[in-house]
Amino acid sequence: MTITHKIPATAFAILGLFGIASESALALTGTCTALVNYPVTDTTTNSLHPLNALVTINFDASTVNYNYTVISYPISFEGNWTLATASNVPFTIASGPISGAQTITFTRAAASKNGFTFAAKNISWNIFPANSGKTILVQGQNDNASGVCQF
Repeated sequence: MTITHKIPATAFAILGLFGIASESALALTGTCTALVNYPVTDTTTNSLHPLNALVTINFDASTVNYNYTVISYPISFEGNWTLATASNVPFTIASGPISGAQTITFTRAAASKNGFTFAAKNISWNIFPANSGKTILVQGQNDNASGVCQF
């Protein structure tokens, strides 16, 4: 009887240790590269909106590099272009909205082209590790962004 009672306790202790180890393995270090997409929800004449962004998130340096592709309305053959590009933009990180998530916040600089202005904006993204920490899911907190960041 004594052996039977110790088996579940031992199994629970071993699983607990693996749980702690996997949480440590999900610490956000290194750099991941993301493709972040934006749905186009406003087609107001002479408006400018993000279409997608190629982003690197460097968790060791707490910086992002980004390259936004934007779309202008009315749409013309030359309506899409790369506009906002920046390197080593600092971000802050805080607890996220659900257990295991974090929120990063950075400032996207203003840019203009062809009479259109892409306004500066503080961007906040909820990030959540998945795939044993090899993937970060990205959800816009104050914009319509969604994407995946891979290490």
